[in-house]
Amino acid sequence: MIGQALAAVLLLLFTVVAFAGTPPEAADERDEETGNFIDRTHQAWSRRVTALGVMLDRLFGGEDFIPDHSSYIRTRSTLLLREQGSDLEFRLRARVTLPNTERRLSLILESEDDHRFDRAAGPEPAPPALLRSSGDSGFTAGLRYLKELSDAVNLDVDAGVRLRRALPDPFVRVRLGRSFYPGAWEVRPSEELYWREHRGAGARTVLLVQRPLPGPRFFRAVSEYDWVYRERRAYLAHDFIVTHQFDPLHAVQANIGLRGETDTTRLESWFVNIGWRRNVYKNWLFVELRPEVLFERERDFQGEPRLFFTLEAYFGDMPWPKTEG
Repeated sequence: MIGQALAAVLLLLFTVVAFAGTPPEAADERDEETGNFIDRTHQAWSRRVTALGVMLDRLFGGEDFIPDHSSYIRTRSTLLLREQGSDLEFRLRARVTLPNTERRLSLILESEDDHRFDRAAGPEPAPPALLRSSGDSGFTAGLRYLKELSDAVNLDVDAGVRLRRALPDPFVRVRLGRSFYPGAWEVRPSEELYWREHRGAGARTVLLVQRPLPGPRFFRAVSEYDWVYRERRAYLAHDFIVTHQFDPLHAVQANIGLRGETDTTRLESWFVNIGWRRNVYKNWLFVELRPEVLFERERDFQGEPRLFFTLEAYFGDMPWPKTEG
């Protein structure tokens, strides 16, 4: 049943037909005005899709899929409850846009790994079992350069040091992404080249497809292929996410995700979870409940129920309105 549902989602995703053709050359002023109206409508829809995706990213505490020029500090405490017991984790992420750099250079401080697909593809906190080593966690300090090459193309470059078991682990990363807007959809492929002292060189390809749905809902599909040269293997991830927004600070989100590796070319784990999140004090303190069922190969794909409880606080720039209570 689940396989049929996933097949239906994939079929729907890849049979979307983009609007084709371009308007004929304007023969008179009226035709030119019509063309301008179509262009303005297309640009408005493009901004709407992108802005809504970014806002939901920030609301659910995940990484943005486009460069972010804001300055903020985010603290998050997550309690994980499962059959084997409980775990408590605290994370900090800070981004400060440096002055006199045209908002292109930012200082990044974080106590979490920047690999989105180590943690259920971005909308945290809903981490399945890690396919990569848990030793990758640590504290990172670095600089990020953001450059918008055009309205749809972005470049960002990171360089810094991650502390792993109190040992320095320098890294460099370059990522280029471009957005396409076929109708109400945003299709955003991105390519990343990176190097880390302990992992070596690698390349990551990410394909993001998203669009608004009827009503206050939003659909997103994300696929990642991460090749690690030193390991001679790639890590694969696919996520399908639907978000229902009650208001800018209150939403529920459903996520189905799959994880795999290429050395064995097989599915290692998959999961399904539903997260409910809302502000509990003004516009900067949030609570989230996310029940999840995880299916891992090492457990013969027997479902493991888990519950995540998260308390999160934001300080700084936030893309939502202020509230009084």
